[in-house]
Amino acid sequence: MHPLALLPLLSSISALATPRSEVTIDITCQSNDNIKWVPQQTIQDAIDRFCPEATQQGTQDQNSGGIFRVYNGGTVFELSLSMEWASGSNFKPDLELCKVQMGRIMACVDTNNNPLGWRHGGHVQDATGSTPVGYIITPISTRYSHGNCGLHLRQGGEHVLPGYQDSYAVTLKDAKNNELGKSSGAIGEGTTTVKLDNRYYSLLTIEWARDAEKRGYIDTAKFNLGSQSWTPATQCKVGNWDYGQLGNGPWYQDMDCGFQC
Repeated sequence: MHPLALLPLLSSISALATPRSEVTIDITCQSNDNIKWVPQQTIQDAIDRFCPEATQQGTQDQNSGGIFRVYNGGTVFELSLSMEWASGSNFKPDLELCKVQMGRIMACVDTNNNPLGWRHGGHVQDATGSTPVGYIITPISTRYSHGNCGLHLRQGGEHVLPGYQDSYAVTLKDAKNNELGKSSGAIGEGTTTVKLDNRYYSLLTIEWARDAEKRGYIDTAKFNLGSQSWTPATQCKVGNWDYGQLGNGPWYQDMDCGFQC
């Protein structure tokens, strides 16, 4: 065979042997150290709005390198979603691809000290097509340090003729001991509502029922916070009564509870 006849074959072999540049999808997730986060459903709802809007618009925002939207403005669920790509390219947002890549960010979750699976957002850089595209989700509102949080409750009592008066003081703190809310007042049969810091998303309610044998309410209290409910017997440490130096009051009893936040 003439040597020149081998050139096409050699060229084919060379082309096969030449490594192709790998197409990549890079994902960066925000860590739990960032106290800006939202529930997963909040992100899903925003994706369901953003991707159709971006697809319908089809082009970058005016004087922008992409499409940027903010949802739930002024609330603890405020967040932004955006897409970025090089101006002048022929890229057009695709509905299903947008949902997939934004969904990758939504799935970013660091389970370390994050028992409720809050989402901190992140960034996907998609270089699989001819035009690299960035997909970004950013929670905006400052929240609190999540994880295992705490509640301290003191029940007090003193003689108030013709009988005695029971009172309470409750404080809630986040995973780094920052105060989330507190309340105090008189105890009676029924329910007490504790308004928490606006960084938190739920109200605490305490259901009181007097324990006739122990002359108090703390052992029979029931706590409700969002989807969580507990009693002193399930996740609290209850201290002994302190009746004062003379044993006739004022008296008090302390309790500490843990809950997920």
